[in-house]
Amino acid sequence: MISDKPADKKTETGPDAKADNKTDGKTDHKTDSKTDLLLQENLQKLEKAFFSIKFYPVAVKEKDMKDAISEIHKLYSAGDEPTKQMVIYFIHDFLSASVQLKFMQNQEFFQMKNRNSDLGQVRMDVYRAMFNYNTSLEGLIAMIGLLASLDSGNSDNVKLLTYHYSHLSTIENEASRTLRNAILDALGECDSEYALNALLNYAKYTDDERILNRLAASLSVWMKKIEELKISEKDRRRISSKLQQVLSKELGSSHYG
Repeated sequence: MISDKPADKKTETGPDAKADNKTDGKTDHKTDSKTDLLLQENLQKLEKAFFSIKFYPVAVKEKDMKDAISEIHKLYSAGDEPTKQMVIYFIHDFLSASVQLKFMQNQEFFQMKNRNSDLGQVRMDVYRAMFNYNTSLEGLIAMIGLLASLDSGNSDNVKLLTYHYSHLSTIENEASRTLRNAILDALGECDSEYALNALLNYAKYTDDERILNRLAASLSVWMKKIEELKISEKDRRRISSKLQQVLSKELGSSHYG
């Protein structure tokens, strides 16, 4: 997460300290400039990569789309915290298109959104809505998978998954249920304990049989990988106890294999 805590400052006094601070000031300025330049370069690369994904499969070929996903993974893995946050922002923006699925995005739809739009632009918007990857369930599901695969132990990424799950839970239709299922599966694959706690809470408070079955599947994945997690034995026993309690009492043996 990006911290709001200010960076520690040097407190040394005296002639030598002043000289050091002066030198450090210059170095920090140069470092900041290099950092800003790198962030700008990463931003441009991310914009290009997400555009390639968004325009798949009509304007962008599958190989180029896969290359774009690889580029996002590369930038995320090698990047600093601001770069990682930019990746999360782009994914959030992509997934937010799910709210538009309930509307038929035709000429009338776009003209109502902006009555002063040029007809040529309206037609272009219609074509984009028809063919863009983020206006389809398969594209949104792919983006959920991408988010979960970036860093399965990062609670920032998990929180974005639960944010979209919470939003989709306010909409009751087949598209929303499909995306919620994809998110629950992704939470099962994550290694962050935040993901586990979210699944446990959903299982505790939902009374929807279909959701319970999906939760049981995700929690069963957690049960299978508990021994592989890099955590203390005390935490391993604690998490295992939580899982066993929910799977046996809340969901029942008939809900999972």
